[in-house]
This record gives sequence, structure tokens and C-alpha cells, in this order.
Amino acid sequence: MRFSAALALAAPLAVSAIEFTSPSLNSTVTKGSKYELSWDTVDTDPSVFSVYLVNFVNWPPSYTLLAQNIETASGAASVDVPCSAINSGGYQFNAINGTNVYVIYAQTPKFSISGDDCTDPTPIGAEPSTCAPPATVTVTATITP
Repeated sequence: MRFSAALALAAPLAVSAIEFTSPSLNSTVTKGSKYELSWDTVDTDPSVFSVYLVNFVNWPPSYTLLAQNIETASGAASVDVPCSAINSGGYQFNAINGTNVYVIYAQTPKFSISGDDCTDPTPIGAEPSTCAPPATVTVTATITP
């Protein structure tokens, strides 16, 4: 039974091979800027994915949707690093299945975000967005004796 459970957990890793090539481990990304993500793929990868900015090192943990329906075969995409990000380490970009944050296709190595305080630009609406507005979710837990 344990072998079956371990095999079931490893199966998604064997099927999906999106591998981020940027950012690199311990690099620094500037908040309020555009960042060019890049990745390698194989033909068994999903055709599209979403990108979330996550940080599970700091408390409370957070994840922010940055882009949806990115074509995997493109090998690169530009994302806006939100001004709401806290200057800190422990961030990662996750490639996930749509909006299901529990199905992770790939993760970047951990990197830092730094930069001066800024305000995210308000979209002018000249062209329709294919992405929902960024949403940050903060998880808190209360433990009672």
C-alpha cells in the first residue's frame, strides 16, 4: 500500500516536465517590474498553465495569481511582480493547472524580492485582459488548547 501511495504521488512528476530556467536560485527580482520567466518543455506537458507567485517561507504564507492560460510551448512569458510583495526571500513562481493551486507542474528555485514601495498600475482597458486581476490569499490559523 505504501508503494502505491508513493507511486501515485510521483506519477504527476513523471508526466509533466516543465522546467523553469529563470529565475535562478537566490537571485533577486524587483517588485513593481516586469519579469521574463523562461522554461523548457517536453511534448507530454500540458498545453497551457497559470503562474502564481508564492511564498511559504514567511508567515502568513501567500500566493498571488500573475497570469493564466500561458501557452506552454512558448517557453517564456512576462509577468508583473506585484508592488504588494514584501521585500524578502523565499519566493517562487509556480506553474499550475488553471486555478487549482494543488496541481503544481513546476516551481522555480527560491529567490528574493526587493525594491522601493510602489503602486501597481491601473489597467487603462485599451485591450481586454485574459487574466483575472491579481489576488493575494493570506492563510491564518488559530490554535486553541
